[in-house]
Amino acid sequence: MNRPSRCSRALVLLLVVALLLPALAVDPSLAARSQRPTPSQSADRQRMLPASSVPELLRGTPTLTPTTRATAPVTGAMQAVQSVYLPFIARGAGALPDKAATARYVRWNWGDATVFIDPTTGVTSTVTVAYTKGYSAPVSSFFSPIILGFGRQLEKGRVTGYGETLTEWKVLLPPQPNVTEQQRAKNHTWVISVTEEYMQGYNDNPDHGDTVIAPGTSNANVAWKCNKDTFTDVLWWTAGQQWGQLIDQIAVPGDKVDLNSANDIESWAGHNFTYDDGTSWFGCGAGAKLWFEGYESVFADPYEDLLPVRNFGSDVYRELGGPWWNEEQTYNVYAGFNSARFHPQIYCPGWVGPLATFAAESEADPERGRIYFSGVTSENNGSSGTCGSSIESLTWQQSWLQFRDGLNAAGLYNDLGSSVSSFCILPVDTEKPCERYRTP
Repeated sequence: MNRPSRCSRALVLLLVVALLLPALAVDPSLAARSQRPTPSQSADRQRMLPASSVPELLRGTPTLTPTTRATAPVTGAMQAVQSVYLPFIARGAGALPDKAATARYVRWNWGDATVFIDPTTGVTSTVTVAYTKGYSAPVSSFFSPIILGFGRQLEKGRVTGYGETLTEWKVLLPPQPNVTEQQRAKNHTWVISVTEEYMQGYNDNPDHGDTVIAPGTSNANVAWKCNKDTFTDVLWWTAGQQWGQLIDQIAVPGDKVDLNSANDIESWAGHNFTYDDGTSWFGCGAGAKLWFEGYESVFADPYEDLLPVRNFGSDVYRELGGPWWNEEQTYNVYAGFNSARFHPQIYCPGWVGPLATFAAESEADPERGRIYFSGVTSENNGSSGTCGSSIESLTWQQSWLQFRDGLNAAGLYNDLGSSVSSFCILPVDTEKPCERYRTP
């Protein structure tokens, strides 16, 4: 009998490995389990930068008066903060996931106590609302992160709309009917506790598998100067540092959850935000870059410690462009920073083409490079009017498939991961943006 030669067998083996590698390649943020502090360690763990490593301009926390919304311009000391860019890791083509993950806007009462009946044992206990939300989260694929939206950041020294001068950094949770601004302003201790409770609830559900949970903020920091008369407020850098320190203190319970971070980075064009002087305010690229630099400064080792930031925002370059966003700034918050993982909002059919075109131009530009989209963010046909009066917003399946097709049409065949995070998953999620499905 003729046996294949050793050389022939080796060649076959190499071909098999070559075919399997793309399917096995994954986003590097998912390649290793995060080593996080235990709950007992979390209370006294807060990594702080040595004073010598922080630009002089950034030491301390800026304070604001009711009428002055800026602190100091970015200077040479600020620009001296450098990011270490890691080599690109090739990833395989994704496929439409069988399930989307829940993306939730955190509500003001998630830290409150409530009665919980364990569906498995029937035992009644008192837990937090956040625990019940985590326990009841729909089952999704591991590659689709559960994003928890905590709203925008409020800086120490801000005078709030209800007359309080903040003595610490807080978040302002997204608006909710019949809930006051004061109820929505929560400190970092509350954010950490609610996130840990949500993760504990998720971990305790025996039907849940491994997942990524990403507590997120946004860049809707209205009144922080952002490329206004060529001036960008240093608060953007400090905000990134503050968020990085918050994320670094979160203790991950059990073994089902990987911890990431998130940021809803948008231009906010069309929201009619204004400065105190009445001029229009937009989220700008210079501010977003500073935020990422501040965030990454918290993590000492970009290979081991750095927790990814899931950017679940919009196509800022399409929305606004110059002078508020240039191509280099846009690329950096999509893919240029070590921590950036882009999950663009693909709510409408018309949002696909411009983003795919930008990605193709970026890949051809030696000053930028390839953009790997970790997945998409969807609202799952949950709201009316998002895409215009006569155009339906996309389901989560349509969001992923149409974006995949748009990238393919632009010649980008392996640039979309198997991930969807959706802000409207029924029947569990009955809050915004699910108003289309509400009953009167």
